[in-house]
Amino acid sequence: MDTIDEKIKQLEEEIEKLNDRLTSVEKTVNKCAPKSAVNKIEADIRKEKKDRKEREDRKERASISRLKSMGL
Repeated sequence: MDTIDEKIKQLEEEIEKLNDRLTSVEKTVNKCAPKSAVNKIEADIRKEKKDRKEREDRKERASISRLKSMGL
């Protein structure tokens, strides 16, 4: 169970780093691009975040199901 917690913590840290990079890129784009392009990029980013969250949730549910099936 500790290895699972460690892996979760590691993934959370990686997500935080990626979000920081994404914020930096968003700021750069906002300085350089026309507003319509920025809106499209922001919509794409929101969609990707939503898709990523859904994938993470599915993986988490699958992991929990596997643990339950193993009797843990």
